[in-house]
Amino acid sequence: MEKVKKHKEKRAYSVFSNIPYAIMSLWQEQKSIILLVILGTAMRIAVPFTGIVTPRIVIDEITSGSTPARFLTVMGTLAVVLMVIHFIRGWTNRVIDRDVFTISDNIFTRNQAEKILTMDAENMAKGQFVRCASRTTMHYDEKSSNFFVRILSNIAVNIGGLILFGGMIVFIHPLILLLLIVGAVVNGLMLNWLRTYDRKRWDVFGLWKTNMLLGYISRIYGEKRNAKDVRLYDMIPWFDKRFDYNLNEMNRSDAKLSFRQMISELTDGLIVLSRDGIAYAFLVYLLLENHIGLGEFVMTFAAIGGLAGWINGIVSEANTLLTSSLELSIRREMLNFADVSNPKPSIPIPRMNEAPEIVLENVSYTYPKFVMGAEGRITIYDRPPTIENINVTIKPGERIAIVGVNGAGKTTLIKIICGLIKPTTGRAMLAGQDICEYDRDEYFKLITAVFQDIYLLAESITENVSHSTHHKMDETDKKRAATCLEQAGLADKINSLPKGVDTLLVREVHENAIELSGGEKQKLALARALYKNSPVIILDEPTASLDAIAEDEIYQQYAAMTKGKTSFYISHRLASTRFCDRILFMNDKTITEEGSHDELMNLDGKYAEMYSIQASYYTKKGGVLNE
Repeated sequence: MEKVKKHKEKRAYSVFSNIPYAIMSLWQEQKSIILLVILGTAMRIAVPFTGIVTPRIVIDEITSGSTPARFLTVMGTLAVVLMVIHFIRGWTNRVIDRDVFTISDNIFTRNQAEKILTMDAENMAKGQFVRCASRTTMHYDEKSSNFFVRILSNIAVNIGGLILFGGMIVFIHPLILLLLIVGAVVNGLMLNWLRTYDRKRWDVFGLWKTNMLLGYISRIYGEKRNAKDVRLYDMIPWFDKRFDYNLNEMNRSDAKLSFRQMISELTDGLIVLSRDGIAYAFLVYLLLENHIGLGEFVMTFAAIGGLAGWINGIVSEANTLLTSSLELSIRREMLNFADVSNPKPSIPIPRMNEAPEIVLENVSYTYPKFVMGAEGRITIYDRPPTIENINVTIKPGERIAIVGVNGAGKTTLIKIICGLIKPTTGRAMLAGQDICEYDRDEYFKLITAVFQDIYLLAESITENVSHSTHHKMDETDKKRAATCLEQAGLADKINSLPKGVDTLLVREVHENAIELSGGEKQKLALARALYKNSPVIILDEPTASLDAIAEDEIYQQYAAMTKGKTSFYISHRLASTRFCDRILFMNDKTITEEGSHDELMNLDGKYAEMYSIQASYYTKKGGVLNE
């Protein structure tokens, strides 16, 4: 029975925390853009202000009997000032609209990539991180967190306009200002109602999951590796059905939001009509009663319309800021997602003259699962352990085979030894010290692993061999790389290529690149492991994609490849385990048998049974292979 834990989801960063964060991020990236935002903000206030002051100046000059020379001088000065202000506003607006989004998006994309590449691999499977990652692009419009600084500029413009225009109106009569503010407050309440619903549809109604599924479907149907399965198993209807279903869910949610937006806009229209109608009527009354002059009337009439816009702008932009801040908070939570490894300060890894000893003490591991629940709560289900109570000592330079039934926990055990995940209970030790106390990245340098899924860089064969050790392309030792490729059995392939080790890989990026077969990729990965030359080597099904002849060649080279190293060999082909010093057989989440091949055969346990079954396919007449 699964245990269920619930807790209320809370954002870790407030809008007041996000404001300096967003400004400093842009300032550190490009100081000039912040200075342009400040200048542009001032100009955006100045343009409407001069727009309502100019008519009053003109009227006052006419009604006061100004001379033609003075009138032309005043008008000429106003024209030059307006031209300069409009030019600066237009220029800064273009730069701000283009660069604020682009720079902010580049900053986040770079930080996101760095986080994903350097964070604990274990965190990438955690539901909390997945949820954050799936919601980092909630909005693609003006509410996007990439526009956060521009939104701040908009608020500053509206506040500046409110102060200037409000001062003019208060000077005429304070009741007009009070009436405009009351209307804006009602509008703000409606916008907050909308924002609350928008947040609820993501958190409570699970729109984040719908968005994640749409992204997943859009991604996988276009991947080259899925092309054969999609066509041979007629998966297109499945893609269509799942995509349409989730798209309809998204559209239904958007339609509900649009309906609420319509109600909000209708309410806002009625408020504006009532508010401005009363304000203008009162202003006309003051003019007719000679409480104000014609110039003041024209200026105040324009100021009322402008002030209403400033107040509504503050309310609207504040609501946009809160929405954008929510997305920015989620981004920051993802970027600051805590690692469980890499303690500070860490213990230095001792200098090693020989392969290290590895000890596993009472090691157990359970994968957590996070599921979104109702009312904005995250429901956490604790799954049963994947491995339990593993106790084993690996001697320096020992060659270990790890075998067992599917789901026995072999891969999980290897991940713990690699330092990719941390034991739930117990500890893994290297050189007498818990590996969690070492610097994670320094510990990774001790491990070389060849997994079943081989990742290739869109670079030359040489760079694919050396990239795990060197980060500068001109540091690659081509002679050493060629030797490793030869040892891994790729010499004939390399010699057949016109550019040899300088041949590019990944045709999706380079038109003149080549594609390696599965077995060739496996050999390239072996060459990469030889090049890194770490004291601990892990081979996870290294011959899975090789034919029988190539597999035999790898077996013959295995002893030389692992000489002087502590090595682990994971395989489903039990015949390969005879090359190892000791075999660990896993079943029921733990190590149930261990010893050499002959010892386990004499034990006549589960290992002997599985070995005999596999061997029967190659020895029995009339077996599967002989039929």
